[in-house]
This record gives sequence, C-alpha cells and structure tokens, in this order.
Amino acid sequence: MLAWILEFAPPKILGSIPSSKLFKKVVVDWESAIYESSIVLRQKIYCPYKNCSLLLVNDGLEGVTSCECPSCHRLFCAQCEVPWHADKKCRQFQKSKKVLGEKQLDKKLAQLAKTEMWQKCPRCSIHVEKTLGCDFMKCRFIIFINFTYKSI
Repeated sequence: MLAWILEFAPPKILGSIPSSKLFKKVVVDWESAIYESSIVLRQKIYCPYKNCSLLLVNDGLEGVTSCECPSCHRLFCAQCEVPWHADKKCRQFQKSKKVLGEKQLDKKLAQLAKTEMWQKCPRCSIHVEKTLGCDFMKCRFIIFINFTYKSI
C-alpha cells in the first residue's frame, strides 16, 4: 500500500507529509484498521489481559478453549474470552458467573472501573484504560470513532 501511495499521490500531497516515519505509521495504522474492520465481529477475540489485548480471529473450531496469546504468551479461554480458568470447565465457569448475578457483577465492575479510573467509550460503552501517551483514543470495535480520555 505504501508503494502505491508513493507512486500515485500528487506531489503536493507528498510534499506536505511532515516525515516519512510519521507517514509510514499512518499507513500501518490505516492497514491495521482496514484489516480489523474486515473481520466479522463474532470472529474477533481479544486477549483478555489489559496490557496486551491482541486481536485474534476465532476460526470456528468448536471445543477449543485453552488458547495461548501469541503476543504475551499467557493462557486464556477462547470460549469465555477471559483469563484461563483451569479449575473449571466453561459451563461451570459460566454458571458461577450467573450465580453471582448480573447486577452484582455490574456493581463490582462499576466499582473497579471507578477505582482504576477507567472510562467508557461513548459509542460502544466498553471500559478503557489509559496506560500511556496522549488522551486521544480510538474505539477498536467501531472504526473511525475517536474520543478524548478525560484525565481525572
């Protein structure tokens, strides 16, 4: 894609690009966004560990539960999309989640989000956490939605 842009972009546009590193980063980010948007939502699985969150594709293999993230090399459950629950089968894990009750889980999540100063994406309502960098955020589920992380 980079070669195509360099070949066909008008000289005016090429001359206005501040640096080749920045340009390459924009192209890489654009390609990543295109790739991510091409995957059907129900096939997307993200590594559940907050310092990783690598996008993986669920290729539809039934019965596959234990999955190792190729980036952080930690185990997680591909069915439940949570860190690996070795002591319980998926059904047991799901039942134990239901036993706690949705409202109780929502309250605990809200309290954790408040304690950790997480914020919700205004579009998809997924909690986000700023780990470093500027306050500019991109929604990973709804392409082209950006927002500013409000520092508290």
